[in-house]
Formats: sequence, structure tokens, C-alpha cells
Amino acid sequence: MSQSPRLQFLALCPIEEALTNAKNKYYSELRKLFPFDVVNLDLTTSLTPQHEGPYSTIMRAIEEVMLRQAPHEGTWALFLTFRNMAEEWEATALDAFLDNLQRNLDQYPEVRDLFATNYGCPTVKVLAERDVEMAITQSVIKWLVDRGHYYGQQLVRSRSYQYRRYDPAAIYTITKLMLQFRRGAVVGHAIPTKDIPRQTWMNDDLLECIERNQRRDVEDILYNTPEAQLVALQTEIDELVKAADARVSAEGIAL
Repeated sequence: MSQSPRLQFLALCPIEEALTNAKNKYYSELRKLFPFDVVNLDLTTSLTPQHEGPYSTIMRAIEEVMLRQAPHEGTWALFLTFRNMAEEWEATALDAFLDNLQRNLDQYPEVRDLFATNYGCPTVKVLAERDVEMAITQSVIKWLVDRGHYYGQQLVRSRSYQYRRYDPAAIYTITKLMLQFRRGAVVGHAIPTKDIPRQTWMNDDLLECIERNQRRDVEDILYNTPEAQLVALQTEIDELVKAADARVSAEGIAL
């Protein structure tokens, strides 16, 4: 705790509290550390738990992340992991997420056509009735892209993964989203007012986030990966850990 930056504080309270609560004693300290190259939010609940109401603390934390990351000069990554269980969602929030995605299908014909091609159904409602986990994943990605656009962030790439968690109480799906953003170029044909004028790359982002939502199964990836590649990956991870330990030791940063 005597070192700077005081990385240890992240274990002393929920990160969403340090991001959103100005009265939290770590709020100002964390704010000064932004922007980051990687922001990893690994949730143990759904995105909008029922007990928190429609606009949850974690959603407000993501909004704060987008705001603080906006000055980033290069490409940065957002990792988001959450329990994908429709019954855990606050009902109003889930409806809002799905409606938000549907409005884009209604507004942009090329997005609607790609959605229909990818999922074999014409509307978000039909997709949710057939595969609610997929509908939730797609609507969350769309929301993240929307929030990026609000702060002038262009989607570089997106990937989605899932795996099953075999808890004694219930079997459920964990969804993992990986998105990269960078500051988008804004042409000078329109004067910015409350929002950034609609840019061509924003429409491209909507297509990208639907096309790349393949929700690849992590277990299948591991099962079908040759052992030699897994060993090489483990070796690379071990080397990265050693390098990080050496850097921490040299700089005296207490992790």
C-alpha cells in the first residue's frame, strides 16, 4: 500500500463501487489510473441482477469505463464475463436490451438482413423464444457498441465465447465477451450537438458485432486443440507470469 500505483486496493472493495461511488475512498485513486489497455470485468452474476433494479451498478460501472477510456490514444480491450441466465435478469432491463437490438434491425435494413441470415429468424423476439442465451449475448454486445459510439469509440473487433458451469445447485452458461475499441474518426460534415453525428463506421460496427457473435464453446476449443499447442500456450503463460513477477520485483510494486 506504500507503493504507487497502489494496485492492492482493487481487492479491498467491489470494483464497481470504486468506479461509481464518488464517496468510495478508492474512487479518485482509480480514476487517475485511467485509461488502461485492458479492462476486465469478470462478474459472478448477470449483468442486471433483479435486486439492483433495471440500471444496475455494474452497468453504471461499464458506462464509467467507457467515459474514462475515451481519451485512449490507441486500441484498448474490454473483457466482460457474466452468468447468462434469463431468470436472473431484472425483467425491465432485459426487455430494454432486447428492444434496443430490435430497433436497430428496424432502422437499418442491412443489419436486419444479416441478423436474419445469421440466426435464421426475422426478429429478436423469435430468437429469444428459440435461444434466449444467444439473444441476451447479442443484445449485450449491441449495448456495449452503443455505449462505445456515444463516447466516440469505434469497434475494432469482437468475439464471444461460452462454457457451462456445473454448479451443484444449477447448471448454467457463462458468457465471455471480448471487444476492442479505438477512437473513431469523425468527419466534418455535421456539427456535434448532444451526440456524435452518425458516422459510416458506426453502421459497420453493427454488422461486425452480429457477424462475429459466434459464441464459441470454450470446452470444444480445448477438446479439439492438439496437446502440443496447449503445452506451448501453458509455456507462454508461465513465461509471462515470470516476466511480470520480475517486473514487480524490480519496481517494488506490491501485487
